[in-house]
Amino acid sequence: MLVGLTADFGYNDLPPGRAARAVEQLRELAATTDPRAEAWLGYSLLEGVGVEKDQAAGAAWLRKAADQ
Repeated sequence: MLVGLTADFGYNDLPPGRAARAVEQLRELAATTDPRAEAWLGYSLLEGVGVEKDQAAGAAWLRKAADQ
């Protein structure tokens, strides 16, 4: 299970420093074409949560998730 992620997941609920670890795990899962991980990774990149903000990459991950 991802660090701090549940069905009611919210980055604001994570202790400091955990968002970056969650993003690392999301990247690993997204690489396996998990649509939920792709969507959360996209959100993370769009908002700059746990990672530097990258709107182009975030939008690409969200599109990939939506296409599944």
